[in-house]
Amino acid sequence: MDSIICMVCLWGIACAIVTTSVNIKLITGIMSNKSKKNDEMRLFYCRFIIDICFGISLFTSVLITLLSIRAPDLIQDYRSIIIFHSLPWSNLAACRSTIALSITADRVLAAYFPIAYRTGKFMIPAWLIITSSIAFALSEVIVLFGCCSYDFVVPVNCKVFGCAVNKCFYSFWTIHKSVIGPYIAVAKITGCAIEAIIVAVFLIAKKPKQLKSITVNGRKVTVVNHSTKQTTSTFHK
Repeated sequence: MDSIICMVCLWGIACAIVTTSVNIKLITGIMSNKSKKNDEMRLFYCRFIIDICFGISLFTSVLITLLSIRAPDLIQDYRSIIIFHSLPWSNLAACRSTIALSITADRVLAAYFPIAYRTGKFMIPAWLIITSSIAFALSEVIVLFGCCSYDFVVPVNCKVFGCAVNKCFYSFWTIHKSVIGPYIAVAKITGCAIEAIIVAVFLIAKKPKQLKSITVNGRKVTVVNHSTKQTTSTFHK
C-alpha cells in the first residue's frame, strides 16, 4: 500500500513541477511582451499566478507526505508540519476553483447572451471576484482555528491532511470542496452545448452548391453556380 502511495506522491511532485514551470513561462512571456497584455484577461493572469503558488504548495505538501512514509522518524516529533504545509495548498485550491468558476461562467454568458455581454450588463469587476475568491479560501482558516478550535493534535500514524484535522473541520472541509466542483462541471457542459449548437447551425446554414444542367452541341454540361463570375463545367457524353 505504501508503495502505491509513494508512486502517487512522485507523480504528484512531477505534475507540480510541470504546472509551476508552464505557468511561470506564461507569466514571464506576458510580462515581457506588453502587446499581449489585455485588461479583459486579468482573471486569467491571476489564475496563472495562483497556479504557480498552488504548484509550489502542492510540491511541498506531497514531499512531506512522501517523507512521512519513507522516513517517519524524521518528522515524528514534527507531525504538525502536515497542517502548515497542507492548509495553504487547500486554501489555494479553493481560491483557484472560485476563479475557474468565474472564468467559466463568464464564457457561458458570452456565448448565450453575446449582445448583453458586450454591452457590459454582466460585467463584474475583476477585483471583486479575486477578493471573493480569497475570502472563500480564508474561510477554511477561520473555521479550523475559530469555529472548530483546532489544537494541533495529529494522530501518530497520520500522514495526510484529512486525518490531521479534527472531525469538525473535516466535515466542513469535505462540504467546502464539494460546493464549487458541480457548478464548474455544469457551466462547462452548458458552454460546450452552445458551442456545439453554433457549429451545427453554421454547418446546416451553409447550403451546398447548386448544380444546373444544360445541353451544348448535343452534349450534356453540368454547371456549378458560384457567387462569382467564374464557373466550373464538367462535360458528359
